[in-house]
Amino acid sequence: AQLNAPGRERNMFLSSNWKKQLKERKKEPKKRKKVPENRNYLSVGGGEGIAVTAGKTAIIAMDCEMVGVGLGGERSALARCSIVNFRGEVLYDKFIQTLEKVTDYRTEVSGIRPGDLNSPKAIPFRQCQQEVSKLLERRVLVGHSVDNDLKCLMLDHPKNLLRDTAYHKPLCPKRPKALKKLVKIHLGKTIQSGEHSSVEDARCTLELYKSVMDTWEKQEINKRHLGGTGMFTKKRKRQHSDAKGAGSGTPAGQAKSVDTGDLSTPKIKIGHSSSGKKVKKSKKKHKRKSKTNKKRA
Repeated sequence: AQLNAPGRERNMFLSSNWKKQLKERKKEPKKRKKVPENRNYLSVGGGEGIAVTAGKTAIIAMDCEMVGVGLGGERSALARCSIVNFRGEVLYDKFIQTLEKVTDYRTEVSGIRPGDLNSPKAIPFRQCQQEVSKLLERRVLVGHSVDNDLKCLMLDHPKNLLRDTAYHKPLCPKRPKALKKLVKIHLGKTIQSGEHSSVEDARCTLELYKSVMDTWEKQEINKRHLGGTGMFTKKRKRQHSDAKGAGSGTPAGQAKSVDTGDLSTPKIKIGHSSSGKKVKKSKKKHKRKSKTNKKRA
């Protein structure tokens, strides 16, 4: 078919089966853009001076190294924070400038030296706090005595999203154990032989969690269903009390029956007549009748 437009000529050719071709084109799935496998979702400077990249996962593990501040270095302050994803890849690893003057670097344990905190790679505490809080948001956090790490970061995390290996009974039945002992017992590895590495500790904590993950998560699901915590606690308690009432033989909300001891007479419910109709007792009517009786007398 040829169409002559005013001012210029255009030739258009339409095939006889154009309707069929149009339907087939609609059925074809849209081609998605290919995403490279090693895509970097987050890139941050490492505490060891190395740029690290990894992908975020729903479960992450965290470990922190502390230095001593105050008189005699008795109080702990955050000096390094490391976070790994579920595959053990480093998500975050940075040295942090302390808010107070460091009096004890605890190098033999923490592995922190004055040059680490005075280097240009060390970040302010507030910046670390904001970055870590974004990473922790809506994620399951695994750690060993993780409350201490959160305390030094001055952050809170929902209890139902915390997995602390120091207080999990299958791992520590009687009392909390050191991470070094737990890793030796359950994983057969030796760690912390010298200076500690927060990345290594976070990875080992994650491996401990993975060894008991199935049973641990089942327990957490059961807790939610039983109504130990959550918004349906009161409702579940009511349902539980109703079920108890049904089990005892008297449905909830119904009057109890009184046994007169005589087998020939049927059991009568309190507040009901023998026919089963409700008996209404009014105090006002009773008072009026007594007054009229006195007047007649």
